Amino acid sequence: MLEQKNKSRLIFFATMIIGSIGACGQAYLLHHKLVDCYPYKITNPHFYRFISEIGVYAAPIVAIIGGLLLGLKRFWLTVVAPVVLCPLTFASIFKIFSFFGNDLSNFRGFDGKTPESVTQEFVLYTLSLSLIGLFVAVFCNFLLLRLSKPNKLA
Repeated sequence: MLEQKNKSRLIFFATMIIGSIGACGQAYLLHHKLVDCYPYKITNPHFYRFISEIGVYAAPIVAIIGGLLLGLKRFWLTVVAPVVLCPLTFASIFKIFSFFGNDLSNFRGFDGKTPESVTQEFVLYTLSLSLIGLFVAVFCNFLLLRLSKPNKLA
């Protein structure tokens, strides 16, 4: 019985590490998108850098804490929750700051991009990143479950 409890703790910590790595990687991808990519780098670089510097730290922390709390109920949520919550949290931070702080209402880029279209593009990117994270997390959970089951042939 003690061996089974230790094994389940080991699986819990493994899923937590996988989820944390995924959430941190997603936060860095979103940070890179806001700091180094067009149209964010051209439109209002200081504003988007400020958002990304808050989001790159806040989103993974919120996502990992959510994964820990949800993982206590169902252990498979330990890896799924961080990789789904991190981009959604980053998008929420982006939307909040865009709503209150972006003073470029009449700005139009040379290709016709407006702050509203830039915001919509970023939110769609975060949703796709969240969906991809969900698929990868489900696959990782499946592998961990298969590897953690005792072999009947042994």
